[in-house]
Amino acid sequence: VLFLVTLPIGASALAKYKWSERWNRTGSAITLLIVVILGSTILTGSWHQWTRKQWRPGYTLSNDFLPVDATRFLVDNNVNGRILNELRYGGYLIWKWQNPVFIDGRLEVIQHEFFNYYIQSLKRKSPWKPVNDFDIQIAIFSYRAIPGWVYRFLNSDQWRLVFRDDENVIFLRRGFRTDIPGEYGL
Repeated sequence: VLFLVTLPIGASALAKYKWSERWNRTGSAITLLIVVILGSTILTGSWHQWTRKQWRPGYTLSNDFLPVDATRFLVDNNVNGRILNELRYGGYLIWKWQNPVFIDGRLEVIQHEFFNYYIQSLKRKSPWKPVNDFDIQIAIFSYRAIPGWVYRFLNSDQWRLVFRDDENVIFLRRGFRTDIPGEYGL
């Protein structure tokens, strides 16, 4: 929105500057073209994709950073239970899934010991301590952010993959919600 508001102001300022007559037309046209091209790449999200930014402009939530489709899967299938999620997904899950989560971004209320407990499970690349300590039934996380967990869950006979998109996976403990089929025969 700021881009659209400032574009006419910038063009007007360029036109009023005392350029030579030839440069005035050519320079203003080139500058305006550059501004329009860069502005349109920013507005469409192309710039952010090209520069690998995790946030995108727009009015919808991005599945690149939040588990939008994965959460919709949980809600649509009425999957409720004890969940292991990654930190950045907690707030979104609370909002859309409306069930208790393992951890969320409200770090000021999380005890230091629990936060370290979570971080250690990431460092060891093993989710088994939290899974066993809290009798977890559902696991949702980004396989790009925590690839070690994906390997552990896929190679466990206690878990089955039920959802996967370009960024996220959902595993369910075997025997929990057997009405939901696993993907790829897992």
